[in-house]
Amino acid sequence: MTKRRHVWVLALVAICILAACKSDENGGESGSGGAAGAAGEGGTAGGGTGGTAGGGTGGTGGVVGGTGGDCGEPPSGPDMCVNSGTVDDTCPDAVGPFAGVCAPSGDCCRRSSNQTKVESLCPDEPMVLEYRVSSSVVMNHPLSTSLPVLLMAAAERARTCAGDQCLLWRFTQPRTGGEPAAGPGKSSVAIGRYNCDGTFSYYNETVAPVREAEGFTDPSRWNVVEATTMLDPTKEGPARTHIPWATNPNKRVTTSPFFLPGQQVIDWEVATSGFEILEFDTSEAGRDCQGSWDGAAWVTPGRYQTFAPLKDNDKDIIDSISQNFCQLLAYSVLPAAERATPCATVTERCMPDGGQFGDGGCNWIKLPDSLCPETDDERAIWRCHLGAQGNVNAEDGYPTDLNCTAEAPTTALDPDVDPTVSKGQCCDPLGMGTDGLPACNAFRIVNQFAAAAAEITPEPASTLPPICGQ
Repeated sequence: MTKRRHVWVLALVAICILAACKSDENGGESGSGGAAGAAGEGGTAGGGTGGTAGGGTGGTGGVVGGTGGDCGEPPSGPDMCVNSGTVDDTCPDAVGPFAGVCAPSGDCCRRSSNQTKVESLCPDEPMVLEYRVSSSVVMNHPLSTSLPVLLMAAAERARTCAGDQCLLWRFTQPRTGGEPAAGPGKSSVAIGRYNCDGTFSYYNETVAPVREAEGFTDPSRWNVVEATTMLDPTKEGPARTHIPWATNPNKRVTTSPFFLPGQQVIDWEVATSGFEILEFDTSEAGRDCQGSWDGAAWVTPGRYQTFAPLKDNDKDIIDSISQNFCQLLAYSVLPAAERATPCATVTERCMPDGGQFGDGGCNWIKLPDSLCPETDDERAIWRCHLGAQGNVNAEDGYPTDLNCTAEAPTTALDPDVDPTVSKGQCCDPLGMGTDGLPACNAFRIVNQFAAAAAEITPEPASTLPPICGQ
């Protein structure tokens, strides 16, 4: 594939995607939208470091805050939100409200304040920290999902909390004497929706429509699953909260929908498994903001990873580029004549020859680097993990020790039972069966993110997201 052909097709994709993601001039576009990119429960190619500033009609610049109550009675304010601080007129949100308690406020454009809620609790009440991931940007796929044109499209989706750019988190943590305490808690991580009133909702187990031709038939594939956690306040970052391996719901394959702009019509869905937070601020400052908005771009200090199985992402076509997500990760944007190039079913892969502008005859820009279980029996024994030794893709920051083995495991690799167990079997990125290894069957996706305190409704939504402004 020549450099000239790639430049030509990327130019056309840029026109197509930017046109599809153009915002409504009065800021009243849908709470859902879609365009090419990666997603994630989350999700994954995110709204970027160069998001559009000043979305919508702007705020008043005033101070917002709820009315204080007695211990155990959280402060209340209008519009169901509990917030504090000053409305930020530069926030990139394209959907309201833009004034009042539910308006984007503070350093990270939050529509709620976890810290304000915590301060109203009785000393031994658990605290609940709720977040909406405001920006999620893929770090380790620079030639596909991190192409500038796709990041711009994701930034537009982030302005309306649309599809993959509406990842929601809820963490319930024990406290004693007003301080975090060791003990059981709860964690909920799933894609969600914006309700157009300043609040957000997870989906229940009935919402996702059947899309049989695309390979998605489970109506619970978007729904939130609550996990039991154990909190250790002596630790910082993700290590503070532990989800027991045996009950961790991240073994599931879930999907994140991409909606057509301003519609409740699904363009495509990305399937992922193995969600794990890698970097997270557990200080008091992190209760309201993980990262910040500097007036023109997101500061994204957080990190999380997911895995995209090839076969689960090899059917659903992304309308704006007329190819599936598996193809995008493997080959970047393909010329029209090559869009039938298979991905998940390829039995012989080739070594990338310098990326999309290479001239060695290999169309692969990145080889699968991970192994994911494909049956319930396998999921009971091991989970998605990096398995390609030697950093075949020359990825920055790639681990040197993958903790994988030459032999397939036969018993559960539960680190809570045996801390010395491996992650699972290693895999062959070229799919040639080298040393008897299975072919790698997934891509690892690492995201950098910013997240803001959010008001998530107690009950999950039972319908598709509303069209804000209608």
